[in-house]
Amino acid sequence: MGKYIDLTGKVFGEWTVIGRDYNFTKGTYWSCLCSCGTVKSRETRELVGKRKGKLSGCVHCCKNKITDISGKRFGKYLVLQRDFEIEDKSQPYFWCKCDCGNVKSVRKQTLTRGESQSCGCYRNEKQQGPGHPLWKGGKHEKDGYILVKRIGKKGYEPEHRLVWEEAHGPIPKGYIIHHKNGKRDDNRLENLELVHISKHHSGQKLSDAIKDAKELLYLHEPDSLSEKAKNIIEKGKI
Repeated sequence: MGKYIDLTGKVFGEWTVIGRDYNFTKGTYWSCLCSCGTVKSRETRELVGKRKGKLSGCVHCCKNKITDISGKRFGKYLVLQRDFEIEDKSQPYFWCKCDCGNVKSVRKQTLTRGESQSCGCYRNEKQQGPGHPLWKGGKHEKDGYILVKRIGKKGYEPEHRLVWEEAHGPIPKGYIIHHKNGKRDDNRLENLELVHISKHHSGQKLSDAIKDAKELLYLHEPDSLSEKAKNIIEKGKI
């Protein structure tokens, strides 16, 4: 039988021996503290015997030594930092920011293998945008209106609404955008006006709307019209 050697306090690689572990009946085991803070029992021969050269840190310690890819770019992703909230013994996760602005936790392996290159916006561009073989500029006409495809969003939106909102902000509830000259495909900002839905007549020109308004006033509130206006209405010249 070999001479007993007390290893308490000695350091072996990532491990520091705390003291003897008597929970094992065969062999001599020691309670050891890993550099990452994990405590585990190691056999004497692991520390000083033939297996000494194969001694390594614990699983958690090995995880902490995984190559940091923060700051690197993979497709549209820019890696920000490690995501320690997700526990995965085989592969770590990293917080990544996509060029479109979305931030997502992505598995390292999918990044380094090229399996994940965006949050999904790149796929949408290929399926719905200029990358699609049937792409025709993102515009088409329906019922006289010009509809526009917006990348990353489903369906098409009326161009005249987009033009107005870009200049004036969101359209208030209960209001619509009216074409002053009655031409639905003339989406110049100067040809657009904000009208309450109760006062809008689909496809009606501004001049026609004024004519209808005067005729209604003549029938229901004639006193609000001048004598000249009444005469014109009566002669049918309006």
